[in-house]
Amino acid sequence: MTLVLKSNYKQLSAGIKCYFCNGTHTCRECPIEANMAPLLKKKVGNMMEYYIANNFKCPECKEMKLRVIGNHTPSLDIICEHCENKFEVKSKCLSSYKLPNDITLPHGSYIDYTIRINEGLNLIVLIYGVDRIKKEINVREVIYADNWNLTNKDLIDVSQRKDSNLSTIYIKNKKFLKKLDLDMSKLKITFQEDFDNFKNSYIESNY
Repeated sequence: MTLVLKSNYKQLSAGIKCYFCNGTHTCRECPIEANMAPLLKKKVGNMMEYYIANNFKCPECKEMKLRVIGNHTPSLDIICEHCENKFEVKSKCLSSYKLPNDITLPHGSYIDYTIRINEGLNLIVLIYGVDRIKKEINVREVIYADNWNLTNKDLIDVSQRKDSNLSTIYIKNKKFLKKLDLDMSKLKITFQEDFDNFKNSYIESNY
């Protein structure tokens, strides 16, 4: 116990502060963040679905008619109410200054995915960065793969993971996919209030 107190005192004296829980450790060492990370990732994924639906026209018919289904349907997040095209939305957090051309995305059921592909599924990928201190998401790029792209193994490979029904989507070179135009006034998404409510609820239930 003495060693822990001394360690915390040294970190406090050095000005080290966790911007996640306000503790005297770095964010990378925060046990609360480590436990909450999978839940936060899922919550951000849900936020990105609504961000796409509220800020983008349908990539196929160009109408502002995208709607989030919101019922956890496998491999299907958004539909267009005008042309009835179906879309899966994946989000990827990348902090590197230069975005890579190849992108790997963990995905759900391989069987459900193959069924959706045969039904004409399309894919929207939102790449973002996070300001941990300001609690802001910075949208960096949104790319679109239509059904033809998804079935072209020279562009995208979707494989079933070993000993699992889960799958992995591997985009070999995003340069060959379409970039969706971004509204420069809507590149930042502030989630401070949602984050605080979610964090406080989690801490009350688990600590």
